[in-house]
Amino acid sequence: MGVDAWLQETVVLCVWPRRSLPLSDATFDIGGGPCASVASRVVTMEVEELHPPLAEVPPRRSLVYLYDDWADKVASFLKKGHVETESMASTASQATDFSCVVVASPTLLEAAGLFIHDDSSDNDDDDDAPRTIFLRYQEPIRAPNSDQVAYERLCTLRADTRPPPPSKKRRLRVGDEYQYTPLASLGERTADVYGVVVSYTTPKQSSRGRMDFEMTIAITDESRPERAQALYINVFARDLAHLPRILAVGDVVRFHKLLMSRYNGVLVALCTRASRFVVFRMADGSDTDVVMTHTYETVTYHPSDKARAIALLQWGAATLLNDHTQCPRNHFGPPRALRHCYPAAYVDVIAYVESPFRAGHPAVAVVSDRMHVTAEVHVHAHFAALDAMGWAAAAVGRWCRFRGVEVTATDSLVLHFRVSSSLEIYPTPATPPRPLPLDRIVTRVPREIAALGCVNLAVFLTRPVPCKAHVLAEIVDVSPRTAGAFTTRMNNRDVYMGLLRLQDATASVDAILFGADGELFFGRPARHGDDTEAADAQLTHLRTHRQPLQWCLVSYRTTTGDVRVRIVQTQLGS
Repeated sequence: MGVDAWLQETVVLCVWPRRSLPLSDATFDIGGGPCASVASRVVTMEVEELHPPLAEVPPRRSLVYLYDDWADKVASFLKKGHVETESMASTASQATDFSCVVVASPTLLEAAGLFIHDDSSDNDDDDDAPRTIFLRYQEPIRAPNSDQVAYERLCTLRADTRPPPPSKKRRLRVGDEYQYTPLASLGERTADVYGVVVSYTTPKQSSRGRMDFEMTIAITDESRPERAQALYINVFARDLAHLPRILAVGDVVRFHKLLMSRYNGVLVALCTRASRFVVFRMADGSDTDVVMTHTYETVTYHPSDKARAIALLQWGAATLLNDHTQCPRNHFGPPRALRHCYPAAYVDVIAYVESPFRAGHPAVAVVSDRMHVTAEVHVHAHFAALDAMGWAAAAVGRWCRFRGVEVTATDSLVLHFRVSSSLEIYPTPATPPRPLPLDRIVTRVPREIAALGCVNLAVFLTRPVPCKAHVLAEIVDVSPRTAGAFTTRMNNRDVYMGLLRLQDATASVDAILFGADGELFFGRPARHGDDTEAADAQLTHLRTHRQPLQWCLVSYRTTTGDVRVRIVQTQLGS
């Protein structure tokens, strides 16, 4: 029976010296191990991988239980070394299911049910062959008045054993029972888990190593019910076909043999070659039928698995709608509705995908807020991955979260899906909470101004004065707020004179609306003292129905050196 290659070179982290079995009280202890019920003595070590394959992957750890004769063998060199301790904390926990290494005689392993002897005719020639077990070690020593650690010569402990005579013909037993751990009880060990998907990234191909595809999945369960408590799982595969076939937020995923470790003090999970996964979702139009997707020839699937998947699917459908927290890795801030999108670096946007993606470079789809704001999504990167995972087709007719997209605008909004962007699909019929309905407001600028790319207010305000620019911003306030006060008498004629406070994601500015530009904006001449209900309602309408509008803004300097901003060549549409 072989062992993992990494166990050939390890460093001892801590040791529980030789103890008699059964232990008097192992409630807060590492326990006696798998053979505690049949052995009389045990020595336990916690070892860590000496040379991890990748710097980014934490070293693997395991517990080693040595029983009876082997406990006596190692007890002597432990007493001479510098690793023995009467009480040492460990990251291991009896509450978490994990693999370990057992060193004992075949007779003891047989009694504990761990040694499976096969006396079939195919192996008759090997049954009586001696089996050698050896343990190589080097004791650490520290020079006086020095922090340097050196190691003594290599020593070997060896035992030649024969398998016990079989009492009857037996075959290898296949264990298909898994112990699933709640997310809140996970420790730094391998574990089997169920969880509801609350976030996932678009697969990206690594630029180093084996060039594997990688994606990150965030899951929750009843023990960690909020997105802010999600467990992140890093999944690697040689191609897209071997990644989890997650379709939408709310799917349930099951992992076997996840490697748990800590990164920057936070518990994360790594899907290794030994790990396996299955994705569950409800069949269309059914509350009892489960669709199961995986990449293997066969998987473990019992009635208990179906019951657990249905319970989590129903729990997730009820919980996610009311969970307004954000996942821990929320680099771009809370998601925005289209009506609150302005030219910015990278943001998260929630939108409804109205049309299929048109193939090309970039691939283009139309999205909206299902009311009046429409935009285009230009996919510059990873469209092949979106198509291969089935997300490009599944997104049509659903609410989606476009993560880390760049927003630009000329005469309309454009969301640019870049290398760092990802797509999350929301389940149907569940949708994000819809914003309050708005009356559509439109502004128009001259064609030559509309052809210019929009800049944000922060950029506009830092440009040399004078400056003329095309800006996308919303009205957050009007001063004065009555139509009668918004006009005044000047040179024996009525003129508009007021302020519109404009704001986008970067800055706000008080822009002056004056004279002929005011008449162009409102589409009617100014009349001093005009306090009709219709005019007042129009100003209130502008202030309360906030949405991105096009503006042609000019900055200038007064005779006193002050910088002012004025609205010009902008018309309020219907």
